[in-house]
Amino acid sequence: MIKYDNRELLRAWSLFNNASVTTDVFEFDLVNVARQVLGNHFKNVRDQFTDAYDKKDLPRLKGKAKEMIGLLYDMDTILASNKNSLVGDWIASAMALGTSTAEKKYYERDARKIVTVWGQKGRHLVDYANRSWGGLMRTYYGERWKLFIQEVIEDVNNHKPFDELEFSARIKDFEENWAEGSNQFPAFPKGSSLAISRLLYKKYAGRIGESSR
Repeated sequence: MIKYDNRELLRAWSLFNNASVTTDVFEFDLVNVARQVLGNHFKNVRDQFTDAYDKKDLPRLKGKAKEMIGLLYDMDTILASNKNSLVGDWIASAMALGTSTAEKKYYERDARKIVTVWGQKGRHLVDYANRSWGGLMRTYYGERWKLFIQEVIEDVNNHKPFDELEFSARIKDFEENWAEGSNQFPAFPKGSSLAISRLLYKKYAGRIGESSR
């Protein structure tokens, strides 16, 4: 539960966006404030999604699902603009410790597992060391949410109860496959953090102001 009004943090985000000159430290704070505001708003949209599910309101359910995934992708975009929040840099730095292909793969696997499943299959501490990082937000958290959303919508559409045990097994398979994967991520930031922040503020400020009341 968030113990403050997200509109207060929204105002702080607005002030950040008024800057004419930036520094590395400023951009680090800017990205983290934007991420937190959007993450707080995501929780509100998720609650609306849950309400739509409880009422079996399929059109609203689909609308909130689309909004949730859009938020995760937008968070990924601003996170990917800062060098301090890149899963690609995390993985590349780990792989650089290896002196052979086998060692590099070993360190890559460890780097991926640490921020996701934290352990071996069947003995996971999932999200124990979770990170809000560019690349991770879209391909890991975003894909998990997409799988959940698709399952929920299908069940509502087919008048079926949600099978939590079956879905949990599917998610564990996805998490393990991601942790064992070798898909590449950018190790350098993309885009202007301030420019992206301003665009996202313009897109979400009104929605956040309404949903936080």
